[in-house]
Amino acid sequence: MLAVGAAGVLALSARAQVIELRATINGAQENPAVNTPAEGNAVMLYDVGTNTFDLIISITGLTNTVTASHIHEGAVGSNGPVATNLGGEAVYTRSGTTLTATFRNVAHSGDRLRLIQGGAYFNLHTAANPGGEVRGQLIARPVRLVANLDVAQEAAAFPALNFSAVNNFGAAVVIYDPTANTVSLRHSLFNYSSTFTNSHIHTGAPGVSGGVNTQLGTNANAGAYNTANGHISGSHEAVTYGGNPVELLTGLNYLNYHSQAFAGGQLRGQLTVSRETLNTRLGNLAVRGFVGAGEQVLIGGISVQGTEPVRVLIAAKGPSLAAFGVTGAIPNPRLALFSGTTQIAVNDDVGALVANSELSRIPAVPTNPLESALVVVLPPGNYTAQVSSSAGTGVALLEVYDLRNVPTALAIASLDPVSPKGDAPRAIAAAGARPAPEFCVTTPLPAAVATR
Repeated sequence: MLAVGAAGVLALSARAQVIELRATINGAQENPAVNTPAEGNAVMLYDVGTNTFDLIISITGLTNTVTASHIHEGAVGSNGPVATNLGGEAVYTRSGTTLTATFRNVAHSGDRLRLIQGGAYFNLHTAANPGGEVRGQLIARPVRLVANLDVAQEAAAFPALNFSAVNNFGAAVVIYDPTANTVSLRHSLFNYSSTFTNSHIHTGAPGVSGGVNTQLGTNANAGAYNTANGHISGSHEAVTYGGNPVELLTGLNYLNYHSQAFAGGQLRGQLTVSRETLNTRLGNLAVRGFVGAGEQVLIGGISVQGTEPVRVLIAAKGPSLAAFGVTGAIPNPRLALFSGTTQIAVNDDVGALVANSELSRIPAVPTNPLESALVVVLPPGNYTAQVSSSAGTGVALLEVYDLRNVPTALAIASLDPVSPKGDAPRAIAAAGARPAPEFCVTTPLPAAVATR
């Protein structure tokens, strides 16, 4: 974890293709290895689009004078040529045997793909060790990408087709691991009006039809997809990415979902690197109220603000409330999600959670099988969650969680990394319930909290 102070130093102008690389620096990584007490770390924020970076270096235990420092190109354990010169002792701040430096907006002279796929290292040279005293391989952190899915993007690529009767929409979050060259996806498709036939990641600019680079799935009811809750949801883990990572990270890839009616694609979304800001996160929101018969439902409004989608858990709880001293809890709540007046997802009974499944590892998912839950990726917009009764009446609790804040390895949108540069504020808000709701809102994370 970066220190709070470092997070402020690393603040840069907003760019759309910035990824984070880190390096642990020591003599053992030199080839041949160097016996030295010096060690440290580096954090690089690299703009793939402009091939520039900001870099923070911190090294302790260095008694020798720095003669040069560079970014070299080379695999782990291999020596390689200099790609970018950083400078000697004069560019560092020394306090005894501790050296620090902050480099801003440095033009990288090396290969973009080699850098983001772990093929470059920081090397610090001294008179005692002219080949390098300490070294650290630069390893890219996983990158969070997002896509808002709609028909308009498809229509722009196929203007001759008639999409007037198609009102599908959805969203996706994608984690790209540059070192493993894999993508993991979570996506939700709503109001999909024709038979789902295929899905891919394509190479192409907005409004341009491009070739397939990564296969995702060919059936909405099998494998990585399901339609169990009234919408198509996809869960793909560590799929080998078949395209050009530089194009992926610079906005030249898109998700495409095909159907029998529209073989070239019925729903599409351009993939872009996330530009979220940490201070827009809310931990959870909750509203409690009475659910009766007929129209006596509990309603909560959900607003996804800004320009990026967010993956959320929406839960309707009843029987489990007894453990918290709530009397008269509803025995069997039903949960439905609406966009306007259209129901886009529904769950009645979460059922028994399968051990070690993704759902079972998300905190706050109901553990009582008669309670209900939806895990969806929502594009920006306004939605309504409605809790009604499947059996009986009583007090119900409606909860909404931003899954980026949930500490579980399998909830992809919780541990996905955050681009430290951002100018697209976005939050989830819940409001409006009847009758006499009670609100429980956690404190937003402060802006200075470091990325994980």
